[in-house]
Amino acid sequence: MSGGERKRNKIGFARRIHASRTIGLILAGIAFIPAFYELQQPLWVWLAFGGYFLVWPHLAYLWSSIYNDSLRMGQNHLLIDAFCCGIGVAAMKFHLVPSAILMTMVALNNISSGGLPLFSRGLIMQVLGIFAGTWVFGWHPQWQNSVAVTIACLPMLAIYPLAIGLYSYRFATRIHEQKLQLRKLSRTDGLTGLYNRTYWQLRAVEEFERCERNRKHAVLIMLDIDHFKNINDTYGHDVGDDVIRRVSEVLNRQLRNIDIIGRFGGEEFCIVLPDITVNDSKKIAERLRILIASESIGQGNINVQCTVSLGIAEFTQHLQGVDEWIKAADTALYEAKNNGRNCYCIAPATKGLHLIGERSGEAAAQRKNLSIE
Repeated sequence: MSGGERKRNKIGFARRIHASRTIGLILAGIAFIPAFYELQQPLWVWLAFGGYFLVWPHLAYLWSSIYNDSLRMGQNHLLIDAFCCGIGVAAMKFHLVPSAILMTMVALNNISSGGLPLFSRGLIMQVLGIFAGTWVFGWHPQWQNSVAVTIACLPMLAIYPLAIGLYSYRFATRIHEQKLQLRKLSRTDGLTGLYNRTYWQLRAVEEFERCERNRKHAVLIMLDIDHFKNINDTYGHDVGDDVIRRVSEVLNRQLRNIDIIGRFGGEEFCIVLPDITVNDSKKIAERLRILIASESIGQGNINVQCTVSLGIAEFTQHLQGVDEWIKAADTALYEAKNNGRNCYCIAPATKGLHLIGERSGEAAAQRKNLSIE
């Protein structure tokens, strides 16, 4: 993780609440102005609360940026807000409408940022602030509000809930996107972006059951990069990773969206082709083999060309499950390897193993039938 990413994670919570705190305190300041004017508060009260409304949110943000635990510090700052809210209520001589709105908005901020635990602690801090404010300003409650004070409260009453709602929506959207990303990461292989083995097998089971239930066609292909160990030993693992990535790119480009492509492990790939007959799968396998062999892969002066071997197994009703389907394709792949590599072989649809192999030479493709007793 880079230094910039560490810093963003470090101040993440403070950054998220900075805007809502700034808007909320400015709106609260607007509500305080006519109340303080009518009460003829001294200059030091105006300066103290003016500094709190205008300076404190930015000071809290900077404070959190140098602290190791942004969440903890940010929640502590919200408790400071709750305490100052109580003092402000006492300073306004408990004007009913602005006091109720201010305390409600602070409580809303706390519960949206820390749930019931932070809400409860914030409520205690509000009460303590009221006691502290009463000790400073005295107990002279004025429950009646003038029209000016009521009008000054309207911006906070109308705008601040919308700001909190927008903040909550953006946060929920971000969480949803992160969940989708984590779900994708749990299903895909980090190097290729294809399905990983676990999720590929789940999808293969679904397709197997669909074919079994609806008597549909499907083909499973096992694909293995030839002499991959030699590539790693000769050119290094970086080039080997490039080869795997390039093969996966060819598979993604050439196959359909409904085809189930996965990295089975190492240099081996598995593909389920729904609604495809074995005759059609031969054309697909041959096209993949030719395209992969034509790819030029490398770094700098290194230029590597690789070939692949493929094993094809058609879905049939006599298969006992996905494992047997995979085993049939794997056996066909093993025969393709024995047949000289850079070719494909087809597992039988009936009992007994009669594999059909096809291998391309430099001039043209050449077919031959193989039989294993």
